[in-house]
Amino acid sequence: MNPRVFISYSWDNKEHEEWVMGLVVDLRKVGIDATIDKLLTQQGTVHLDKMMVDGFRDYDKVILVLTEEYAKKADENKGGVGFETLLSLPILKENPSKLIPISRHTSQLVDSMPFHLEGYYIIDFSTEIKYFEKLTELTHRIREINQIEIPALGKLQELSPQKIRGNLEKSFDDLIPNLTEYKEQDKNEYLTQEMGKMWDTLIQLSDRTMQANATFGYDVEVDENSEKIIYFKINNVVKTGIHMRLNNMFRSYSQIILSYGTRLTKGNSSSFNEMISCTINNSNELELSGLTMIFGGNKSTDPVEMTKDIWSTQIVHQLKY
Repeated sequence: MNPRVFISYSWDNKEHEEWVMGLVVDLRKVGIDATIDKLLTQQGTVHLDKMMVDGFRDYDKVILVLTEEYAKKADENKGGVGFETLLSLPILKENPSKLIPISRHTSQLVDSMPFHLEGYYIIDFSTEIKYFEKLTELTHRIREINQIEIPALGKLQELSPQKIRGNLEKSFDDLIPNLTEYKEQDKNEYLTQEMGKMWDTLIQLSDRTMQANATFGYDVEVDENSEKIIYFKINNVVKTGIHMRLNNMFRSYSQIILSYGTRLTKGNSSSFNEMISCTINNSNELELSGLTMIFGGNKSTDPVEMTKDIWSTQIVHQLKY
């Protein structure tokens, strides 16, 4: 349903009245049922006080067009503006979001703010060059739709105080070896964790691509056995896909096995295109080692960079043809 909006303003001068009428026109063009006193009084005999009461009570939103003259009349309780100020006080207390103050000040913003509206956010329409920008903001406020998408809330990270070490302790760092012994379970857990990072990167790249391209889409299949399949589509036609799973094909511990194509089967370990294993680097730390098969490109050991390499050399190429 189209939101109904009543506009309160002061009759400062002809130019200001025409601007307010222009605002009504612009709002109505985008589906907002906006009106002002002049549009209502032309329809017949109207009781002015009742018209204002009905506007503040019955409409979904009330826009207050503030100017220096409006602020003066509101503070001195004069005329229609003074009466509408009295009507606005209970609304400010019970439902402040119903009132949307905007300003067309000619000096300073504060000079157009009545006493009872001090401290409230006001949309600044004083600069004509930003009219479209402010009209967009006003439209979002009327329809109660955020103008900026609120990012998803991530997992709260564990934090701890930073330990400060003495200079003598620091001087030993290069002399202390890492003597960690890695068992098969350690390697399997590490590969499971890194495969999860690769999968998350694929989903993020797919989501970003779908936002930028209306023809792009994707489907996923995930099971409890650490097998993941994602199909990439153009106009709902599958162009390629990735089958990602853990399998100990050649070693006592698992590797990340990757298969590409349009017909991927869960549990099929007899054929694959890429194999990513893990190794122990010179610092005695686990790191990825792979992308040595058909489409291997860079030599990165970072799971995100590996996934980016797969995306550019394998997926994007197939999506374009």
